[in-house]
Amino acid sequence: MLVHVTCGRCQRQVKVSSRFAGRDVACPHCRGTIAVPPSVSGPNSAEPAPVGDRDAAVSGSMPPPVPENGPSTGVDSPRFEWLEPPPLLEPRETAAPTSQAAERIAVSRSVILMQGVLLALTAIAGFVFGWMTGVGQGSGKGAAVQPCFLDGKVMRAGEDGPARPDAGAVVLIFPRDERPDAGSRVPVAGLRPNEEDLETRKRSGTLLRAMGADLSRAGDDGHYHLRVRRAGHYYVLSLSGNIRRNSAEPLDRTMLAELGRYVDRANELIGSSAFQWRELEIRSDTTIQVTFR
Repeated sequence: MLVHVTCGRCQRQVKVSSRFAGRDVACPHCRGTIAVPPSVSGPNSAEPAPVGDRDAAVSGSMPPPVPENGPSTGVDSPRFEWLEPPPLLEPRETAAPTSQAAERIAVSRSVILMQGVLLALTAIAGFVFGWMTGVGQGSGKGAAVQPCFLDGKVMRAGEDGPARPDAGAVVLIFPRDERPDAGSRVPVAGLRPNEEDLETRKRSGTLLRAMGADLSRAGDDGHYHLRVRRAGHYYVLSLSGNIRRNSAEPLDRTMLAELGRYVDRANELIGSSAFQWRELEIRSDTTIQVTFR
């Protein structure tokens, strides 16, 4: 049988076995002395327990032992049952995120996703642009090293009939952007119409082609054929083999200056022949008809 007693020191109630009736016991809380009533009435009352049984458990689990070097009260310490066990700690509930916080998180993720998409699109666009630029530059370089051809016919207008081929006419082409050295200018001998010395004509043609220029003489059908190293801007000089110009008309100084970059004594190259001077951009094979009147 258990007896409820109150500690006079800490004012807490404990349960003590009736076997300790009439004895002093130590409070398990403050180690103060508790006087157990001498007698307890009831059907379950029993004789005081012998000293050897004082360590028997009353109800509940074994309380923690008293250290050997702890304070001594001179009173037996029986087993006690906690009257008011400490309450269990309940887990705290995690507060659900508010709608405002959830909205902030959603916006933040959306912004991050959008930034990722924009970065990916920028990288793809940069790659495509760079690839197309490289292809375009590569194509331009490839076209630049490919030779181009200029051909056609040189004709002379008849006074009383259709135009006829201007046999013996000369067509020369010069690269506009080339700047040959003054010492590499080609002598006019062998470049003019109706030149008879084949060796001189061959030597002059070789010198012209070394600077990227070319020369062609129209045959009996008036056809000529020129070859240039690459696409670009060129000057084209056509000299008639049968029509003479008015020598009283002065030659254009700008034209003579440009022509003088390639040949020696440009005015002697033109001489008394009727001529046509033009600037031409060649991007691919080109056909030009020349007619003298």
